[in-house]
Amino acid sequence: LVIGISDYSGTSSDLQYCDDDANDWKTRLQAEGYSVTIILDRNATKSAIESAVNTLASRSVAGNTIAFCYSGHGSSGNIVTTDLYYISSSWFKTKFTNSTSTKMMFCFDACQIGAMKTSLSKTGRVIAVASNTTVYSYDGDATMKNGVFTYYQMRGFDYMGYVYLESDCSYACTQMKSWASARGLTVAPSYGDYYSGSFDL
Repeated sequence: LVIGISDYSGTSSDLQYCDDDANDWKTRLQAEGYSVTIILDRNATKSAIESAVNTLASRSVAGNTIAFCYSGHGSSGNIVTTDLYYISSSWFKTKFTNSTSTKMMFCFDACQIGAMKTSLSKTGRVIAVASNTTVYSYDGDATMKNGVFTYYQMRGFDYMGYVYLESDCSYACTQMKSWASARGLTVAPSYGDYYSGSFDL
């Protein structure tokens, strides 16, 4: 399940490249054999996202590899839907608590989203977050055409040739910190690796 929201209710909250992030994840995951559901922009309402997550959770059974990628606004551990509702990290935790899949990845390119890493931590999972509970993540520039974290995740796969998610996440975190440092910004990307061995997509 891939969600990207650049177009929010009203105009003051719009972002630039979150839909591009989602499309890049869709392409990446489909190339690896995943069946991908993508929800973009004004389609990514609270009800649509909750319904899609419920479906994904129902498929999170032994033998299935699960991927969830979100790019959009985040606030205090919540993702923000296009119709400006919050969906909390505790809600996500509840949905996936009983999952029996032993191979699951979650990626959140959003501000103040670090609580997702804590809430979703469980054996068999890798959870990547572009921020901690207090700082921002950032859209890239017109050359990058992605959120900064997603840009470096894609670059890790496409240009650095990383096969395993852990190596890719480590690279993305390091590169995002370098990008921010050069601009006088504070960022806190990280990932939690609860998967035994190396997580190949």
